[in-house]
Amino acid sequence: MTQVTVTTKDLRLEFDAATGQEAVQMFFDDVKSGKVDIHDLGFIGTWTDGKEDHPFRIGPALFKCGLLSEEDLKASFAAAELEFDSAQIEAMANADAWMVRQ
Repeated sequence: MTQVTVTTKDLRLEFDAATGQEAVQMFFDDVKSGKVDIHDLGFIGTWTDGKEDHPFRIGPALFKCGLLSEEDLKASFAAAELEFDSAQIEAMANADAWMVRQ
């Protein structure tokens, strides 16, 4: 196990995990269980083991696990001047499904 830091916005969490990917899954476990407030999350998260930063998307994973509606996700993207159609959102959510263990 190694200490992996996951950050997003002003949130910084430490996880004892075998890999960064496992730490991201643990992060989303905390989000799904309510230990982390969804309003404290940014668009992008980063995990690091102290050597490199590895970014990951947050919104599509929240959509995949049912914590964010497609309309809310599209509104979040629009606020950042990004636009994706339903097929693109579904593709991102499916690619990121491993983060929410689906």
